[in-house]
Amino acid sequence: MNIKQFLDDEGISYEINVDLKIKTRIKRGGIASIWVQPSQISVFEKIIIFCQKHHLSYEVIGNTSNCYFLNDYNPQFVVSTIKLNQLSVNYDRKTINCSCGYNMTRFARYCVENGYKGYEGFVGIPGTVGGAVINNSGCYGSLISELVLEITVIKDGHKNTLNNKDLKYEHRNSVLKSREINAVVLNAVFSIKDREDPERLKNKAKEILTHRMTCQEHTHPNLGSTYAQLEFKQLPFLKRLINAVVIRIINATTTSEAKSLKIKTKLFLYLRNAGSFRKYVSEFGIRCFTWKDSDADNAFKDYVEFINDNTIKSKMEIEIKQNITQ
Repeated sequence: MNIKQFLDDEGISYEINVDLKIKTRIKRGGIASIWVQPSQISVFEKIIIFCQKHHLSYEVIGNTSNCYFLNDYNPQFVVSTIKLNQLSVNYDRKTINCSCGYNMTRFARYCVENGYKGYEGFVGIPGTVGGAVINNSGCYGSLISELVLEITVIKDGHKNTLNNKDLKYEHRNSVLKSREINAVVLNAVFSIKDREDPERLKNKAKEILTHRMTCQEHTHPNLGSTYAQLEFKQLPFLKRLINAVVIRIINATTTSEAKSLKIKTKLFLYLRNAGSFRKYVSEFGIRCFTWKDSDADNAFKDYVEFINDNTIKSKMEIEIKQNITQ
């Protein structure tokens, strides 16, 4: 039985020949032969179990805020989780259970409004709960690995529970992201033991959101931090001297953090002899690449080559969706 026949038999609605450019965050990707967007976790579970048991190829995506679909990638079957947004609270266990497609900003706001400490740093991020627990998302003092208790996944056609220790969390990594365990997240259970006055948390969240809007890229399409880790090679002596002098002047004369970031980014690219791709690097820092126009895809290749040539250590944070043969 193929996936289309299964969906028809189960009465699950779907779209065919969907242009991913109208579905993905940065408007990239080819054509998905079949696109499904279930609104019930039971339907999602049924679809994934069927695909795994029949060894069918499929893509599971959320808000695609961490995924770069290449334009020549035409997946056969895509399942979107963004309508899977159920949330329940167990007050006895002091936990929150969230389905995989629940928006992280919405989740963080709920926690802030109810005085659940540790989630305020996630206000403003575009991803889903599923993506966050896979990637070990973290920002402004909030870190998934410190909050998640356990998750339910589907692996080899069966449901399993993984606790925090099982996930082997590292910086922006887990056994799910590294594919040490190849599984699909259904839901996550979070701790809400730490409490704080909701008004104080709201004020913290407001400050964080203001900083995001001021000091992070929001003008052009992007996937946040392209790289989780970057350790750059040392510059030649003269360039190091120039860099040190200019940085000291910037720090002494510039009170605006945003303006300081922009100047430092330009200086960094200049001293590193960055090529034409520099127009696609966010003015707020080298880690963020922007897809301003149709030429950005070719520029991205040059950007990656530049990072590889100029670093001792680099670890890409985003996931590139492409044909396996590429």
